[in-house]
Amino acid sequence: ATIRFDNLEVKSREIDSKAIVFSYIGNTGLGRWDNLISIGKAIDSYNIEFNTSHVLRIYAKLTEEKISQCSEIHSIQICGFIPGTKVKEAILDSDVLIHTESFCQENKEKTLFSLSTKIADSLGSGRYIFAYGPSEVASMRHLIDNKCAYCVTRQGDLFNSIKLFLSDRNTCEELRKNAKEVFQKYHNTRNSSNYLRMLFTGMIENHRS
Repeated sequence: ATIRFDNLEVKSREIDSKAIVFSYIGNTGLGRWDNLISIGKAIDSYNIEFNTSHVLRIYAKLTEEKISQCSEIHSIQICGFIPGTKVKEAILDSDVLIHTESFCQENKEKTLFSLSTKIADSLGSGRYIFAYGPSEVASMRHLIDNKCAYCVTRQGDLFNSIKLFLSDRNTCEELRKNAKEVFQKYHNTRNSSNYLRMLFTGMIENHRS
């Protein structure tokens, strides 16, 4: 179920510009794990170059193999699986929320029309959103079209993308403001069904053409 945030009462978190908390909460399957590893490596590179201590917290149930893969990525903090009752707390203890989808064609086809409830949670939280994935899938399309997250849609230089994200405070604030408006406009019982129908109908038509 979607976590309900009252945007008027969500308190702003005081951000330590030298120790920003990125968080990913959710499933690491369908190629998302590879992207999280890439994001962690990019944050490591940023920390080294700019003498910062930014971290990427991953709230998910992970295999021993996955845990070992990030043992040398200093920015990644494995927080394990948390129940739904703890998700809001984890979100509000974050500065930046990560959304990611795989660039692999097979996985893109599986997530093409998927829009996780965590998108709504992120939009309503008052936190910045950093999204990394292909523009074709519904979740990324939603964030891009509504200009409510910092979206990186091409594989490659995550380091420069994160550097731009962390340096362009004006753009980030505008995106965060838009996120609150998008949450109110689309992610409520009255409006969400009509909007999702419109979004998916357009995507299906584009996919067929």
